[in-house]
This record gives sequence, C-alpha cells and structure tokens, in this order.
Amino acid sequence: MKFSISKIISKHLIKLVFIFSIIFFINTIFNIFIYGQSSSESDISDIYKYEGYKINKIEIQGLINVSKDEVLMMLPFSEGNEIDVYDFSRIIQILFSSGYFENIEVSIKPYDAGSVIVVIKVKEFPMVYNVTFSGNKKIKKGDVEKSLIIKKGDFFSPFLQKKQIDELKKLYSSKGFEKLEVTISTEKAKDKNGNILENYVNVKIELKEPKRIIITKIEFLNNKVFSSCVLANEMKTKTYLRILFEIRDGVFQEEQFREDLEKIKLKYYSKGYLDVKFENIEKKVIEKEEEIHLEIYIKIDEGQVYYFDDFKILGNKVFDKEEILKGIEIKNNVPYDRSFFEKIKEKIKQFYSNYGFIFSVVIMEEDIDFNTRKVNVSYTIFENSRAHLRNIYIKGNTKTKDYVILRELMFKEGEVFNVGKITQSIYNLYNTQFFSFIDVQIKPTDYTDIVDLIIIVEEGPTGSLKFGGFYQPGGGWEGFGLNGEYSQKNLLGLGYNISTSLNISFKELQVSFNFYDRWFLNQPLILGTSFSYQNQLLTNQLSDNDKNGVPDPFNTMDQYKTTLEANPSYYSNNPSYLMNYNKGSFNFSISFGRRWIPFHSLSFGTFLNFSSYVPTKDYQNYIPWISENNDSSLPITDNLWKSFSIFTIYEFDSRDYVLMARKGFWFKQRIDYYGGFLGGNTNFIRTITTINFNYGLFWDIAYHFTTQVGFLFRQFDGSLNIDRQNYFYINGNYDVRGWMSVGYLFGRAKFSIINELEREVFKGYLNALLFFDIGSLFDTPENFLKISLNDLYFSYGFGLKLMFQQLPFRFYITKRFKIVNNEVVDYNPGFFNWMFVLSFGDFMIF
Repeated sequence: MKFSISKIISKHLIKLVFIFSIIFFINTIFNIFIYGQSSSESDISDIYKYEGYKINKIEIQGLINVSKDEVLMMLPFSEGNEIDVYDFSRIIQILFSSGYFENIEVSIKPYDAGSVIVVIKVKEFPMVYNVTFSGNKKIKKGDVEKSLIIKKGDFFSPFLQKKQIDELKKLYSSKGFEKLEVTISTEKAKDKNGNILENYVNVKIELKEPKRIIITKIEFLNNKVFSSCVLANEMKTKTYLRILFEIRDGVFQEEQFREDLEKIKLKYYSKGYLDVKFENIEKKVIEKEEEIHLEIYIKIDEGQVYYFDDFKILGNKVFDKEEILKGIEIKNNVPYDRSFFEKIKEKIKQFYSNYGFIFSVVIMEEDIDFNTRKVNVSYTIFENSRAHLRNIYIKGNTKTKDYVILRELMFKEGEVFNVGKITQSIYNLYNTQFFSFIDVQIKPTDYTDIVDLIIIVEEGPTGSLKFGGFYQPGGGWEGFGLNGEYSQKNLLGLGYNISTSLNISFKELQVSFNFYDRWFLNQPLILGTSFSYQNQLLTNQLSDNDKNGVPDPFNTMDQYKTTLEANPSYYSNNPSYLMNYNKGSFNFSISFGRRWIPFHSLSFGTFLNFSSYVPTKDYQNYIPWISENNDSSLPITDNLWKSFSIFTIYEFDSRDYVLMARKGFWFKQRIDYYGGFLGGNTNFIRTITTINFNYGLFWDIAYHFTTQVGFLFRQFDGSLNIDRQNYFYINGNYDVRGWMSVGYLFGRAKFSIINELEREVFKGYLNALLFFDIGSLFDTPENFLKISLNDLYFSYGFGLKLMFQQLPFRFYITKRFKIVNNEVVDYNPGFFNWMFVLSFGDFMIF
C-alpha cells in the first residue's frame, strides 16, 4: 500500500483550517454577546483607544433592588482609576456571576480630553417574594423545606431554578423515588392591599411523586474467594429491612452502587485478584401497587491470584531509598495487594511533604507478567523544589486575637512548608477548645516555591453563665439552696481560662475562683491559681471519741470496713456514734510551669488548706473522725486542721483531640509532698500515675484505654496523718461507674482501668459509648502487691456524652458486679435492674 505525503498533509491542513474557522466564529459570537450593542457615542470595542484615560464617573442604569454601592464594590476598578483593558474585559463576567442580572450592557462615553464616563446598563432578575410547594405526600414537609435553595429575597434566575430542580430530585432519589417531576412557575407578587410589587415574584413548586423503588434482594453468583456476606458488608447499598418499623430504607442509587462495585474490586485486589470483573449485573424490577421492588444479581468472574515480585524507586535525589521507606515492611512472593502499594505511594508523598516538597509528584506503575502472574512495582518521584511559607493569614476569628492563634502554630513565616507541623498545629488549635471548625488552605503565589497559608477558624462558645437550685437529701427544708457559676475558657479572646462559683443554702456557703493561663507572658509558660472558701454544717458524721484514729465504736479499720460491707445500714441503726459539726475551710493553690510544645509540660506548685471542725451545741463533747492517725492521738489543735503541700506534675500528651481522641497517648505523673518540713497537721506523700491510649477503629468508632494508679505513702520520717478528703475513693461517676456513695470504699492505694468504645452520634454535640470498668482500693500501698480477684470492683454499661464545652454532661446506664471466691456476685440482679449515673465534668479524676 502506497502513502502520499502531500495528500496526508493537505487533508490535515483542511481540517486545521476548518477547526480554526469554527473557533473564530464562536469567538466572534461570544464577543458580540459579551460586549452588547454599541452606544451612539462610543462602542466598548473601541476600548483600546481609551486605555490610560481617567474614569471620571461610573453610571449604573436599570437598578431596582440592587444598590449602586453594591455594584460598585463588585467592579474591578473605581472612579479615579485609569482605564485598563483587562479589567474591562471582566466586567460582564463579574456582574453575571453575582446572579443578580439577566442582561448587562457596557459603554464608554468621552468626558473631556483625558477622561471618560463608564455606563453600565443592567436588567435585574425578579426578586423572590414568597415560595410555596405542593404535591409532597411521601416525603415530609420538613425534608422538602431543607432542600429549598430558592429563598425569599433571592434573585430568581434560570440557573437557580435548574439548581432547585436538581436539589429536589437528589432529595427524592436519596429516599428511593426516581424520576421525580418538578414544575416551577412564577407569578407577579402583590402586597397586602393587592398592589403589584415591581420586579417581585411568587414562586410555586409543584411535585409529582413517582413510586418508591426499594431493594428486596442482592445476590452474588460464582464468588468463591469471599463469601456473599463479606462482599455485602463492603457495600453501602443494602436491602430493605423492616421489623415493626423501618430499619433500612433499601434505596437504590446508581452512583452509590457503582462505588460499591469498585469497593468490591478493591477487596479482591487486596488478595491479588487483579483480573476480577463483573460478568453480568441483572436488575429485576417487580412492579407493586404502592412501590417497585428491585432484585439485583451480581455475577463475578474472580480470575486468578497474582504475586508481588519486586519494586524500585526512581528519581529520588534528595533522600535515599532507605530513608523514604523507613518503617515500611515489604514482603516478596506474597499475593499482590494493590491497595497496600497505593498506600506506600501516599506515604512517599507524605514523606516529601513533611520536608517541604509539597509540589512533589509520585507516579506508581505496575509491571504485570500475565504468564507468570508476577507484579513488579516502580515509584517515579519528581521531587521539584521545596516550598517556603511567605505569609500566614488568619480568618474567621471575631473574638480570639490573632496572636493567640499564631502562638499555637508549629511553624512561622519564612520556614519550609511542613505538612506534619501543620497537622499538629490543627490539633493544638482544636485542643484549646476555642474553635468548632478549623481549615487550612494553601494559596499559591507568583513564585513556584513560595506559598501563603490561610487558616480559617470558626469560634465555638467558650463561656457559660449558670444559675440554679439544689437540694441536699435528708436535710429537710434546710437542704434547699441556690448556686451560680460563670466560666470562660477564652477571656477577652486572650486565651485566659477563668471560673468562679457560688453555692449558698441554710447548711452551706461556698465560694471559689480559678485562673489558668497556658501562655503566661505570651510564652509557653503555665500559671494557675485558685482559692475557695467553704462553710458547711455536716450532719450524721463519724465520731472518734476514743481518739484511736478509727470511727467509733471500732478499734481497727478492718473491723469498720468489714462491718459496713456486710451491713451498710449499721450507723443508721446506731446513731449514737454519729455527730454534727460545722466545718469551715479555706484553700489556696498556685502553680507555675513550662511547656515544650506540642507534647511535654512540667509544672510545680503549692497548696494550702485551713479547716476548722466545731461540734454543734448538742455534740460539744464529741470528737470528729477526720483522719486515720497512726500516732493514736487526734492531730487537731484548737479544732483547726492545717495542711501544707508542694507538688509537681509532668505530662506527655499526643492526643489529636482531648474531647474525642482517635489517636495519641497521654501520660501524667503527679507527686504531692504534704507536711514534713512544711509543717501542718497532714503528713504523707501521694503519687498518681495516669496512662491513656486511644485508637481509631472501624465505622468511626474510637477505643479509649485509661488506667490510673495512686499511692499514699508515709512521710520520710515515718509519720502518717491523712485528712478524709485526701484518701483515694472509688468515685462511681467517673471510674468504676455505678459504685458511688459507698462510704467504706476508700484507701491509701487505688487503681482503675477504663475501657471505652465511643462514636459520635451528632458531630461535636453528642457521643455514644460502651464501657467496661475495673477498680480496687487498698488499705496500704503494700497491699496493692497482694491484689486478687476478690479485691476488684467491676461495672459495665453504655451511655451518652454531651460534647458542649460549657456543659460536659455524662449519662450512663450501668451494672455492677464482683467476683467472690471465684463466683460472680451481681449487685444489680435481673435483666431490667440497671443503675443510672449522671455526672458533670471530665472523666478519671481522683
């Protein structure tokens, strides 16, 4: 066969000329449409001859509902500027994009020798006065209203009309109703007196609903590698399910179904079945009177398994292969997992981004030998140059000062772009609990290796003011009281955390104030202080008239605890061992520390407490039991208990978000030194260790594991005096939930374990969780080493957590049990016998 070069050239030349002519024609028509007709004085197509002229005046004609100032703000120039051809070429495009106008004409009139008048003539779209809809019988009115994008006050345009139709069809399609018919019409709007409103319309939306399509069957054919159940779990498309009420809607959506098929392919790819395909997909439609049933049959050709052979990295100049793949284990001669190697590609990209190469490109290629079914993988890296940060812009903060946000960032202007630092900075900002939403955007500049960064924040509520009443059970009318609390996590937008509270009743007066600053003097320094005063009448309290350090009438703590465990009503039946007294106490603490952002902090502080115990008139000769006292004499002088201590706290915290951590580790060690050379009545040393681990699971479920261990040791000189408030207790609200208000559960050593599975129900507002708690208390630290199953307290259950920062409310439903002599003792016997636990604040507090 002979080829004529000249014929081929001429043939293609004719095609090029034809294509060029079409393009020229379209461009001509476009310019005519854009620039409109010429005015009698000047045509805008002559704009080039006015380039450089001064704009003396801008006239806007045809405005009804849009203000002149609003149009002027949209223009890329203003009066006094010089004519710029590029700016004028964008006028009509900019004004059309506003959605206000259906027609725009622009002209230029000479004013004098060096200036012109710009005339813009517009015709507005009518404005929506009212919107009504009808015909919805199968979809709730509220759902339809949520999908309305045509609102009162909008400009009614063909674009908005089409968008509204698409939105309604999308709503009905999501509910299983395909081929919805939507008719949108308008009529002139009238006021209350029946007068026509100029350029206003009422919009009517009429819906004609089709039959609902529900999936009644999905069946896989010829699948051997994976069971039908496993494949079905990969799909979001599900069959209809109803048990008393609708559990699954069984809606078929074509786009979602295609995504599900791709997920099934990925499942096969993970096992090396690269040739998997769907031989046939049959959709069987069964028409019913009220709805349409759909049966789907998916026939699969699984193919054969392929094996991974080898891989290579090309194009890497800055980093060697070992650096790039550090921590990544790749095995040869195993079924080829395509998704695994796709993840390696992303890790390589992430690796380069962490060092500032955000414009790097990684291309993954598979070399497949179809005879041997071996796969070789190559990654070609185009490193490009490192990107540097030029400017950092903060947007969206109306209260929080810019510097409060900037100081949480792990990077500064001029540094190399680092994705890892940006991610950690987002965690830092979220953990301030000032913001409900944070977004980071990269803005390119005129330089290929320089970018600007825009940090967009949405501030959440950080302050609360609460008033209320309370009642102390058993207190009669004297148990009624009032309380108030004010807290602010971001005072004046400066990042200061303060809170103050007041409780007042016939039996109690309590005032407290707390201040905490994580950025003292705008440095990563910690400053915290608090003080409180409390005066309360305590009734039916334990006495220690024989001064043996044990509640009357017992001689040892073992006798006391054993008796109460066997008979919790012992003191109710023997009230002569109880007494009433007034307790007044003043507490003050101050702490100072240093943070090494983002993970480490170390702080030191001191705590002072003065408490007086004054028996009431009827109990003048009684002595209150306040402390286990091994010196066999009550260490109270003039009814005043003095406690002085110093403490140190070290924390390591890598959690991504403290309110709902999905990854990260938290370690906290606190040591308190009471008495000793500081003096006072209290003498002991306390240590508390907290370890928390978090891991994100499937279905957005997070697993939290938290354990705490605490000990109260003797002072270095062997002395031991502990006031009751410093013992360890099983709280019951925060740890080993359900075991609360049990007087005998206290000791000098404690440990607890909390296991939680948590998932967001409404993001940022409400979480649901399952929990299993274990805890125990010990008379002495030495007994901790002798722990047995009989010492453990267990609880399990489920609950809800409100995520509002001002109201950290927790509601749990729990069951309690113990193991005694290898037998389970149920403290809530019966299926319906559960305990209800309400708590406020954060969990795991000693």
